[in-house]
Amino acid sequence: MLSDQQCKEFFERGFTRMPGALPEDLVATMAARIWRALEERHGMHRHDSATWIAGGVRGIGDLNREPEFRPFGSPDIRSAIDHLLGKGDWQEPSTWGQILATFPSEQWSWNSLFQGQVDVSTITWHTDYPYNTPPTELSGVQMFGLLADLEPGGGGTLVVEGSHRVIQEFVLDQSHETLQKMKRARLALLNSHPWFKSVSKAVSQPRPEPWMAEQCAVINDIPVAVAELTGSACDVYFTHPWLLHAMSPNCNATPRLMCTQRIRRLAKERQIQPVEYEEDR
Repeated sequence: MLSDQQCKEFFERGFTRMPGALPEDLVATMAARIWRALEERHGMHRHDSATWIAGGVRGIGDLNREPEFRPFGSPDIRSAIDHLLGKGDWQEPSTWGQILATFPSEQWSWNSLFQGQVDVSTITWHTDYPYNTPPTELSGVQMFGLLADLEPGGGGTLVVEGSHRVIQEFVLDQSHETLQKMKRARLALLNSHPWFKSVSKAVSQPRPEPWMAEQCAVINDIPVAVAELTGSACDVYFTHPWLLHAMSPNCNATPRLMCTQRIRRLAKERQIQPVEYEEDR
């Protein structure tokens, strides 16, 4: 179960970390299975970085159907979900743990990203849940489980803390037509404030200060800031369904191995629209 402080952080910042939420032996088993698949399907060997494919690796998404990943829905994880959504009030997923593997890429430099020398429009801020749900209702929760230690700059998911609260106010002023399409609603949001525009569009000139350090503001009295989800193997992040997030480059020497899971609250008197995942990628 999450502590009161973790719940407060979840609702104020849009995310909270549960250290050591996954057993070490489970994480080791999951990581080993991923590496076997990488070797079998891509010729990537765990201890030979010369065989690694730079960037995000595709073609391993079906692993979440295998038994090694079912324990991601452990009693501790389920207890935390119950705490946020209510016991018996969320939909049991058919599989647990979508795999996210991102390898070091020489074309990226985390320092150059900070300094605005990289086209940050390649970082697509989005949510994985629709915008046409009641803003006062928590429609679900998304989890990110760390299967290996994740240092800053290592490809950890980028998030805009506080963005879920901005979205809760934003949707109140939008038309039904705008909110029905996730891409349309997302673009309207990113064009609704100069700060959102600044973190969503390409930067042509280097900046004198680190990029992320500049990425904070106050929108409608709500503090927002760009942050990375980093931590140790076995940690799990719980994020608000409307927290803006984006894939980031891995500029370290070690691979990023994570799994993510989206949990939906059970619909009672209404039907939740299906998520248009591919449209927002």
